Parts: sequence; structure tokens; C-alpha cells
Amino acid sequence: MKFLLDSNLSHRVAQLLRDAGIEAAHVRDHDLQHATGSMILAFTRQHTFILVSEDTDFGELLARQCTVAPSFVLLRTYEPMTPEEQAAVLLANLPAAR
Repeated sequence: MKFLLDSNLSHRVAQLLRDAGIEAAHVRDHDLQHATGSMILAFTRQHTFILVSEDTDFGELLARQCTVAPSFVLLRTYEPMTPEEQAAVLLANLPAAR
């Protein structure tokens, strides 16, 4: 399992996941921080990442494309979370995703 974090999440979350032994990158690691949603989805699909974002538009884009890949994790909460809290939520839910 490898994750690509969207620009609306801190690059620190990707680093925290890597520190925990999870393969993770941030869109800026691949010069995609200003890419369109469609471009990010194409990159994610091509490189078999699971996309993690706070942006609900990705779910809509995937539905319109009628594809089963890439996988997408919507990380939204009512209260703002620190990068450490976001990483902890992702790590705590990894067993359910496998």
C-alpha cells in the first residue's frame, strides 16, 4: 500500500507515514502541487498510489470516470487536525484498509 497526499494536506503527514514504515509521498514531491484533479488522478492510477485528500471533488471525478482505480481516502473532520493527528488517523485505520 502506498499513499499520495494531496496539496490540501501537509507534506509533514507524508513524512510521518514514512517514519512509520508506510510508503507515502506528497504531490509536491512529484511537482503536482498545482496540477488539476484529473492530472493527479491519472498520476495516482499510473503509479498505483492510494490518493488521500480533504477534497470531495475527487470522489465526484472518480464517479464520472466510471473507474475502479485509483483508490481514494477522504480525510475530512469537523475540527481542524494537526499533521500528527491526521497521520495517526490514517495509521489507525490501515488494518481496515488491507
